[in-house]
Amino acid sequence: MVWWILGAGLAAGVVLLVLVSLPLVRRLRPLRLAAERLQARQGDALALQGRIEQLQSTVEAVTAKVEAASAHRKPS
Repeated sequence: MVWWILGAGLAAGVVLLVLVSLPLVRRLRPLRLAAERLQARQGDALALQGRIEQLQSTVEAVTAKVEAASAHRKPS
């Protein structure tokens, strides 16, 4: 008889734990999706940062060529 009471108490505890945790799980889904979106944006930002660095090096190379060309072509 005692085992039935202990088993029922354990079952009730498990049911209460599940009922309490369901809203938390529902809240975690949007948070997980938001985290995935942020990681995707972070990846996009890193790609853009790499592209900006490439463009800056291109600008520096073009600026050096323009300065070299203007140094060769001195005004009379």
